[in-house]
Amino acid sequence: PLIFQEFLSHSKGRDLRVLVVGGRVVTSMMRIATKGFKANVHQGGSARPVTISPQVEWLVLEATRLTGLDIAGIDLLIDKDTYKICEINSSPGVEGLEEATGCDVALATLAYIKLRMGLYRIPRRRNMATTKSLEVEVEADHREREPGQPEPARTRHYDLVVV
Repeated sequence: PLIFQEFLSHSKGRDLRVLVVGGRVVTSMMRIATKGFKANVHQGGSARPVTISPQVEWLVLEATRLTGLDIAGIDLLIDKDTYKICEINSSPGVEGLEEATGCDVALATLAYIKLRMGLYRIPRRRNMATTKSLEVEVEADHREREPGQPEPARTRHYDLVVV
């Protein structure tokens, strides 16, 4: 069988790879071809981390939801003023993604698996003194500020953090 795909000249050998784990964007990168139009890192392309807009985040999360995937690598092509989904990978390669972004994909995946299995629920035991609870640090922009302190910088976090 043959698959035909429209050539998008505006992409110019660039695409975005967005990794979704458990309904959350974990990390994203832009891949850039060194020659031709294929930007895959394992085919000689380079990569750099990128921040995606809420609209792109919605697009990849909706695509993942519609395909019923828990883990997906969504490849987006750039077409003038918008993005087009090139492919949705159910078993995405992550080596280039981890190198470019510093994200530990295995850790994010394991955290999601533990969450799905219910391993983060606080067990009910008679002796609660020996039980560790799940603690999540308060984000900087949610903390109470001292008078005169500047407002903290607002950043988007895409990492799945488990303490």
